Amino acid sequence: MPAKTSLDRTLSISCVVIGAVAVFCGFALFPPLIGIIVGLRARQREPEGEDIAAWGIGLNIAVLLGWLVTLAVLVMTGTLAQLLRP
Repeated sequence: MPAKTSLDRTLSISCVVIGAVAVFCGFALFPPLIGIIVGLRARQREPEGEDIAAWGIGLNIAVLLGWLVTLAVLVMTGTLAQLLRP
């Protein structure tokens, strides 16, 4: 088993990568939620990567809010009902 280094920031970097993938691959609900959870775990476990985790959490929250705002606009304008109608 490899020794744990003092600069272990795997979860923090994963949080940012999940947020970036969510931005570039389109809005989705689950990747930002997973990114927020990973970021919160990273802030607890990796004190060296706390800043990176904070940026990842912020990015994932921004993507999630964008998704929710888009869904709210589609519902309020009735576009979603027209798209789902057969």
